[in-house]
Formats: sequence, structure tokens, C-alpha cells
Amino acid sequence: MTPAIVMMPKGLRYAALSLACGAALMTACSGDDDDAAATPTPAGNDVATSSPPAASTSSPGARATASATDAGAAQPVTPVGGVDPTTVAELGGDIAGGDPDAPRQAVSDVPTPPVGASPSVDSTEVALASAETSEMKFIVDMDAARSGVQAVRSVRAGDVFRVAVVMANIPAGTSMAAFNFYLDYDRTKIVAPSYAGGPSTDRNPDLDEGSLGGGWLCVPAPEGDVDDPGGTEGDGDPATGRALISCFNAEGGPSGSVVLAVVEFHAVAAGAVTLSLSNVSASDFSGVPLAQCPGDAGSGAVVPCDAGSVTVQ
Repeated sequence: MTPAIVMMPKGLRYAALSLACGAALMTACSGDDDDAAATPTPAGNDVATSSPPAASTSSPGARATASATDAGAAQPVTPVGGVDPTTVAELGGDIAGGDPDAPRQAVSDVPTPPVGASPSVDSTEVALASAETSEMKFIVDMDAARSGVQAVRSVRAGDVFRVAVVMANIPAGTSMAAFNFYLDYDRTKIVAPSYAGGPSTDRNPDLDEGSLGGGWLCVPAPEGDVDDPGGTEGDGDPATGRALISCFNAEGGPSGSVVLAVVEFHAVAAGAVTLSLSNVSASDFSGVPLAQCPGDAGSGAVVPCDAGSVTVQ
């Protein structure tokens, strides 16, 4: 079956378009990212999937590089190692991505804590997804490691915290096999670093294979902010942050409530931040749209998309 394709920004078409390749997903698809109607090329990505040690774990991994934090200012985008990895060739061929067999490294600054701070770093454990209602919906859970849903939380400048994006109550008997979303935030107060190298499923956002199972590919590679070097299609505004993940599964996906991905954030400046979802799409194994957020283009069922908020002290 060839699904209807949802028209959306080119960086978010990959998961839906990939399903159009049917059973040949793992071996052949072709296209051109510069063509608004093109089909992506997941086979050329040649990304290995990861196997987390337990169903409740994820591994975004906190890193630190030497970079000054200017409280209240947009954080700089500076590549690691003094090399600007802005071309596809330098990044490894998957647009945002890096060599899947190489060690993961940041392609933008990872903020360092303020002098004298004793930062808190969230556990990499990922709690089972849950929702208070039986309706299908998307949820921003502000603490990925805690059970239940935390719509709000407080952190201190220098803290590293992890946010889960949940898809709740996928109907029984339905295989959710492709999804994508943007998670929008204020980059002057919190930063989600982008990483290159290693499997596309272990970047930032970090696909939660504990919930979703194996067999997933993410094309282009996830990005903590689409304005980072090699980013897909940012707005060029250093004050705004937009995390991107777009993934598909050629073997069929889960039903029920699942954590789609975990986003690693570093708190850098005091203030309140709303984290909201946009350009959300999820499809079943046949490519039939399942759900989307209010206001998003597409033909999926419009479901609630609950934002989260954090206050940096």
C-alpha cells in the first residue's frame, strides 16, 4: 500500500515518505532533499540500530566542553575541534548526521555550568510512558526518569535535564511505524546540543528504543536545534531553539503509550520556558496517518498536544 503523503516542511517529510517505499525500506529508496516532492534516501544512511541495556533506559549522555555561558544571551554555535562541519560530506552524508560508526561528538557548544555551581544531572533512566486519560494524545513530560507526567519543573542554571515526548494511547492492534516532531523552546535559557557520529537513534533527541523496540532509522539524524551546524532548515534566529526527530520502522511499531524520544537540555539562564510541539505526525505501518497536533498540516486525527514548562532559577 502506498500512503498519502502529508505535505510539511522538508525536514519533517522523511518518516512519512519512507513508508511509501514499502517492503524495500531497508534496501532502496532514492531522492533529493532539495526537491520539495522528493523521496528521501534512508538506505544511503546505512545507520546501525542500538540495543539499550534494559527496556527502561536511554542514553543521551551528558557532555561538557569548554565554553563560556553568558546569562540571558543566546548561546553560541561553535563546532567541536575547530572544524565547521557544515557540509553533507563533512558530516558523513545524512544531512545532519555524521558517520554512524564514529564516536558521537557535539557539533555545537555544550554549555558549562556557572562558576561555583553544583549542577544536577538527570538520570538516563526512562520511566514507562503513562497518561491520565484514555484519549490518544502527545505529551511533553518534563522529567523523563520519573513515572507519570510532569508538566512543569524547576531547575538551576547549569543543570542537565531530560524531557520525554510521549505518544499516549495508540489504539490496540495499530502499528505506529513512523513519526516526526519539532520541540520548540527558548534557546536563550535552555540549550539542546546537537550531536554527530554514532547511530542516528542515539543522538539528541534520543529515540527511546526501550518503548519503541528495535528496527528504527531516523532520517535526517536528530538535531537538538535545526540552526546548529549541518542543521536541516532552521529559522536563523539564535534566540529560538527547535529540536527535530523524524524516524520510521520497516518492521512495524508499537501500540499503547510509548516514549518517542528523550531530549537532553542544559539550563543556561534564569527565566520561564514553554516547550511546545509542532509539525507532529505519526503513521501506521501502512503509511496511514494516525495523529497530528492542532494546526498542523495533514490528514491524521487531530489530538491534544500537551506542552510542558520549565523555570530556570
